[in-house]
Amino acid sequence: MMLLSIGKWRYFLAGLALAVFLGLLCRAAGRLMQPFSEWRIFRGICRETAPQNGSTAVAVDFTDHRQLSHTAAFCTAHPAAAKLQKGDPVQIAVQRTVFAAGDYPQSLPDARRASGGILLRQEQRRLISIAFLRILCRQILLCGGALAVFLIVMQICFPHG
Repeated sequence: MMLLSIGKWRYFLAGLALAVFLGLLCRAAGRLMQPFSEWRIFRGICRETAPQNGSTAVAVDFTDHRQLSHTAAFCTAHPAAAKLQKGDPVQIAVQRTVFAAGDYPQSLPDARRASGGILLRQEQRRLISIAFLRILCRQILLCGGALAVFLIVMQICFPHG
């Protein structure tokens, strides 16, 4: 009965439901890439470390892709930072916005103002995996809902036999 009242609109409704589902699928792919694109990874040398109020202040000398030298200081509570010695190789992750602005401390006394824009690579991996899983769960729910709506529309508009 409902099929007769829908008429030619059934193709439009099915196409609309499919377009919403495919749009959410493309959006999900873009959103899943976002946590990876927010950070730049650098290899550097530990210049110095110092304990500070339950965490460790670390200063790292590193070079960017244009071979310019930089020094970044930051505080971290990661256990790997306590083991760092002067001259040890270290990988750090710097938020792209922080690196582009050059808004990071360069000495240990100023390390407290780093505000999470600079992390050890190990910390950044954990942070990315948490963000990735959160986004993945949200996108699976959205795409699953859109797929369910699409299947319901297909059942209503194009019933079997």
